[in-house]
Amino acid sequence: MDIDIITLFIKMLITNNCIYYACNKIVNMKCSFKLIARFSIINLILTVTYVYFKPIINNILLLLSIYFIFAILINKITNKSFLQSLLVMIIAYSISYIALIFGIILGYIPYKIILGNNIVLGTLLTSLVQSALVFSFFKIKRYKNGFAFLKKRTDNEITDAIVLYISITVVLVAALMSTMYDGMATIVNNLLAVLILLGITMYIMIQRTITMQYKHSLLLKTLEEYKEEIDSKDKEIEKLSQEKFNTSKIRHEFYNRQKALELMVKQNMNGNVDKNEVSENILNIVNELTNEYSKECEIIKGLNVLPKTNIVEIDNMFKYMQTECAKNNIDFKLNIQDSLEPLINNYIPKSRLETLLGDHIRDAINAVNKSEKTNKEIMVVLGLKDGVYEICILDNGVEFTIDTLLKLGKEQVTTGGTGIGFLTTFETLKETKASLVISELQDLEYTKSVAFVFNNRCEYVVNSYRAEAIKEKCDREDIIINKNEG
Repeated sequence: MDIDIITLFIKMLITNNCIYYACNKIVNMKCSFKLIARFSIINLILTVTYVYFKPIINNILLLLSIYFIFAILINKITNKSFLQSLLVMIIAYSISYIALIFGIILGYIPYKIILGNNIVLGTLLTSLVQSALVFSFFKIKRYKNGFAFLKKRTDNEITDAIVLYISITVVLVAALMSTMYDGMATIVNNLLAVLILLGITMYIMIQRTITMQYKHSLLLKTLEEYKEEIDSKDKEIEKLSQEKFNTSKIRHEFYNRQKALELMVKQNMNGNVDKNEVSENILNIVNELTNEYSKECEIIKGLNVLPKTNIVEIDNMFKYMQTECAKNNIDFKLNIQDSLEPLINNYIPKSRLETLLGDHIRDAINAVNKSEKTNKEIMVVLGLKDGVYEICILDNGVEFTIDTLLKLGKEQVTTGGTGIGFLTTFETLKETKASLVISELQDLEYTKSVAFVFNNRCEYVVNSYRAEAIKEKCDREDIIINKNEG
């Protein structure tokens, strides 16, 4: 038998054993005697096939075909995906061939001096050193339980790509080196095949790296969004915790005063004190305590303490609208210049005024929400102006369209609500003989104002910088349109 065939058989058989052992150690799998016996038979068949076909088929293509079958075998044994099995096999191959190169280097002197250039014995010595190096490598503490990055592939895709590319390079270079004595033509063909395969591998690795980088960027973005959301929730929790603490503090502060008031009420009910002297005093104390408690609670919630009209229903409406504005990040301001008692008693019923305010502050909220401005504001001014009561609602929201201005009071139109509010408003204005004055305020802090003037004229007035455009479309005789330069 040809000595070259014997040495090739020995080298291939032992190298395959080293690769199989390395594969098992990489995935940290213990094999039974049955599996080892089965692999030994398959290894023998693969080695014989390789030795038989080597003189006929290009060495690199034959070697790649043999180890492609090897990867399928690893896939069946480990029950992992084929791509992962291929990666394991390529890494095991590169480890084994690096060990073989060191075996050749370490065995060179004994081969020359002791073995007298005996090729068969030299091959056995080289293969034994190769086996010992592979065995020793997996005795290292870091590697004896397998490769961690293969167990957590989703967290180490870049590591996988780098290791795979290096391993493939080692495999192809080792395969190329095995053809060094096959003639220049074979070397050139194999070198060309290696370059093509390395180019394809590099292209695949670059694509994978770009994809992984994109996924990594998305992950960082998602984590940043989660971090911002968590920070926002933490701030909200901190704010709520502070509010809870402050509320508890206020309750504690008012507890004794409430108990003292409770005792006074009981004494009054039992007749222990003069009712004529105490009854009115109790009512004043209750009102004072309630107002003080409400102010403290509003301060805790971060809302400005609103001035009082001393009309409970109207004050409650303003407080409610303030909370609605706060929900929409709108700064709500209230300016009460005079007592509203004469207004309620002489011009408009309390319930009508309450509805009027609620409808048009709500319309202002809708208009402001439609605006793209960041500083959202609404201001309500109540009081006497030139001796006449006026309620004025200013906002920096979107303007009325010209069609809306011309249809107010006639049709169900508005800047953002249902439109019913203005129909009801015109009925109220007719009953109270008040006037509606809408002013458009260009380039000022507020874009428009809606004022209800109790002047006994029952007029509808529009003051606008668009007066000419409004007049061109106007076909109503009950609208007074004035040019407003402001």
